[in-house]
Amino acid sequence: MQMLSFMQIVFRNMVWMSLFLQTPASLIMPSFLEYSRGRLWITD
Repeated sequence: MQMLSFMQIVFRNMVWMSLFLQTPASLIMPSFLEYSRGRLWITD
């Protein structure tokens, strides 16, 4: 039972990663850096 749930989690993560990798990194990374920089700027 535990093994089945573990495989479900791994499969879900694999699907999520494949969806994430299909989107271009050049589009994600700059926005993520801007977001993190904005968060740091706000908290500072």
